[in-house]
Amino acid sequence: MARAIALHDKEAARLFGRLEAFIGRDRIKGRLAGIARELQHERRNPIYRDNWVLPNRAWWSGLAAGLDKVERIGSLRGEITPIMVTPLITAAHINALFGTMSTYKREEFATRILAADNLTPVLVELLIAAQFRQEGYEIVWSEVGSPNARVAPEFIAQRKEIAIEVECKTKSADAGRKILRKRFYRLSDAILTKLDTHALYGSVDMVIKDSFPLKPEWTNEVLSCIPNVPLNVEITLEDDSQVKINVRQKDGKTLEAKEFIESSRRDIGESANFALAGDRDAENVRNPTRFSLQSMSQDKFLKAVNGDIKKANSQLSGVNPGAIFCFLPEIQTFAGLGDNSGLALMTHGFLKHAKPSVSAVIFFSDHHYISEQEKYSGNAPAIFYFNPGYEKNLGDCEGLLREILNQT
Repeated sequence: MARAIALHDKEAARLFGRLEAFIGRDRIKGRLAGIARELQHERRNPIYRDNWVLPNRAWWSGLAAGLDKVERIGSLRGEITPIMVTPLITAAHINALFGTMSTYKREEFATRILAADNLTPVLVELLIAAQFRQEGYEIVWSEVGSPNARVAPEFIAQRKEIAIEVECKTKSADAGRKILRKRFYRLSDAILTKLDTHALYGSVDMVIKDSFPLKPEWTNEVLSCIPNVPLNVEITLEDDSQVKINVRQKDGKTLEAKEFIESSRRDIGESANFALAGDRDAENVRNPTRFSLQSMSQDKFLKAVNGDIKKANSQLSGVNPGAIFCFLPEIQTFAGLGDNSGLALMTHGFLKHAKPSVSAVIFFSDHHYISEQEKYSGNAPAIFYFNPGYEKNLGDCEGLLREILNQT
């Protein structure tokens, strides 16, 4: 996919300042204070805090670190840490797009950034718009508050004789999943608390038949299995869920964290939800404990994706060529997802019934940012599915989209 807007670290302090002004200093302070309270509240739930709260608040942590350093030393040349990079790139996107936004649109984005539990949908819209912008397109934003917003694209990218309607969709890693990570981490913390009470460590691996049971009775039944003495046993619950427990008295055993994670993955399989607990430093974990949970039923992630791109289709007018961008998280490469993959078959099926103005569906994943000689840039894996039924008299979009996304 196209590189994110590249920037030099000498620009970083100014960009962080622009971002602070865009959102509002007092509102940023209020949001950071709320995050601090959240982290304090979750201090007794280390698995949930470390695997859910901190990753979802990493953008804010990076912004806070950047603003703090700018205030203390005035410059970020040679001072940018990895956690600062993502909010810094966001600042670069907003800086590039600021002049394209009405006052209403600026406030809308600022409010969404402040309120979002998951920032990815907001950041994806800014990312895609910035890529069009850096290729010389004018950006015409849809006003979310307008009566027609429900059937409007995110924005229209205009250049010379062509105007491309762009709709952005974002799927979370849990979309269509039988097991939501947030609930799994909560359950793992509850089990860890019981193990800690009896100074036990080891592994608790669970298999359920379908979706994560929501009734508290099921969680209580799982917790009732946790022993107060060393035990190696497999228990079948009333709903036929399996709980395999292998715990022993804490003895200070230390393992290399990477080795422990890799061996656990081999034991339970890549598809299982996984969490690690124990006294951990940068490389090792003492009294290592793992928790896993997997379902015997298949996830419906592609069904969730299909629902989103169908919705995107309805939001395009049909008057101008349209492009649907869909962010799918945690994908390292789209290699192998050609014509016979589930993703390809689903998308080809969608395109058979899509509006003829839809030129392409583009799936992409997380950007990976790199630093080279104090210059930061990023790229992401992506895959194109062009619509064979596209109404070509609307304009040659294939070449333009490949140009924008740096694909050949």
